[in-house]
Amino acid sequence: KKGSFLKCLRSARRAGIENINVDLMAGLPGQSRAGFVSTLNEVLKMLPEMIHVHAFYPTSRTAFTAAGGKIDRRLARNREMFPRIAGAVLSRRGYRPIKFDAWGKNDSARNIQLSDAIEHNSPFLGAGLGAASHATGHFRYANRVDINSYMGALKKNKLPVFSCCRVTKKQEMIYFCTSSLRYGSIDKSAFYGLFREDLNKVFRQELAALVSKGLIKDDPLFIYSRMNDMADYTLYSKYFFEPRLLRKFRMEHYRDNSRLRDNNGGFFYF
Repeated sequence: KKGSFLKCLRSARRAGIENINVDLMAGLPGQSRAGFVSTLNEVLKMLPEMIHVHAFYPTSRTAFTAAGGKIDRRLARNREMFPRIAGAVLSRRGYRPIKFDAWGKNDSARNIQLSDAIEHNSPFLGAGLGAASHATGHFRYANRVDINSYMGALKKNKLPVFSCCRVTKKQEMIYFCTSSLRYGSIDKSAFYGLFREDLNKVFRQELAALVSKGLIKDDPLFIYSRMNDMADYTLYSKYFFEPRLLRKFRMEHYRDNSRLRDNNGGFFYF
């Protein structure tokens, strides 16, 4: 609700929080262009340091999909158009795209966990329900999403983890590449600095396939994305990840699997 949101935001300001982020959904069912712009302008009155605009892409576990909701042409058009409208408005209001993040007033407002995890392949610890963690070169894991199960584990002096996967160096490389493409480009020198390997040699076949499909541009220093919609970056995963992992993902995504389910049906994907 609008009142609750504004109350929380003002409370954060009074508490002295310097950088506040606001997430907006674009292209929701029933959301008009005028309504979206009005919401964006209301948010801008509060002068948050960072604003993320997320296109509406429902997964199989959302209430929308569970109720039989379908993405029609109007919804598909709106979720592509509204973020572009937001970008134009935000640019006029002094916001700019922050590296490995969204629209911000300055670099200090960025989501350090996200940006550092991509740019530096850094580890991070997630605390709270459903929070994800990354132990660089070893594991990615996620916490339980049910509060009773979460607290029960803590009372037993156990980590409240319900899903964990081991990650290889190759998978860390893939995460860097696909995440970088989400934000426009892969820096080849940064890739070498992190992994001490030549990007074009490691992913020779993958890059060749993407170039042939017109999805990327391969320059001497950078790999540039040619996809306009940031949400479509997941397509890159189909080229980088091994077929066996993609098959495994599809099986776990479309079938109830107790190994990856918590009490609320939460899933963890790496």
